[in-house]
Amino acid sequence: MNPPVVGPELEPQPKLPKKQDRREDVKFAAGKIAIFQYAGVAIFLFLITGFWNLQVQNPQIYNEQAERNRIKALPIPAPRGNVHPIPTDANYPEGAANLYAEALQTFYGADKLDPARPLFDLVLMGLGPDGHVASLYPQSRALDEKQRWVLGVAKAGWEPFVPRVTLTFPTLASTREMLFLVDGADKRDILHRVFSGEDLPGARVYCNGDLVWMLDRAAAPERVS
Repeated sequence: MNPPVVGPELEPQPKLPKKQDRREDVKFAAGKIAIFQYAGVAIFLFLITGFWNLQVQNPQIYNEQAERNRIKALPIPAPRGNVHPIPTDANYPEGAANLYAEALQTFYGADKLDPARPLFDLVLMGLGPDGHVASLYPQSRALDEKQRWVLGVAKAGWEPFVPRVTLTFPTLASTREMLFLVDGADKRDILHRVFSGEDLPGARVYCNGDLVWMLDRAAAPERVS
């Protein structure tokens, strides 16, 4: 695991793309996000996880919020067709997971992930108080999934306790860079456990590209303060 970057504020400075027509594919977790500035880049936004009850009860609100929040977080506009919320037209989470997997595979152009050809350029991640990432929770069988791209989660391991849809470890790993943003003293203990190698999702997550942790000083365990 790469040593975390510690600073007073979470202000990542991304590299500008070498080609102005480069496509940037970004996945957002359901937590804090960073603001990145790119010049002449087409942005495609995908969600890592979603709360199923909001999607079913208020699909229009869910989709509007997903688009508004992600686009407004970026200094350049992303066309409506480039924003891909988890689908809401399935009757159950596994159905939505299958539809979302199909959308990702269509976008990728294949149904098998190639480590030499990442699905995304950047994955933004957070860390839950129990060490979960996306909607992958401690002691869940989903942690051992190797083949599927997306899963339905019938029972969440952290509040709100509603069904969810989540990308799996292999799908999350298919990126040029995975960037964790973690802040606050309430995350210090769980970060220590993750960095100590405890069997938690935050310690098991991996990346085929660069894996970077950015922490503020309040969250950083003593050994990296």
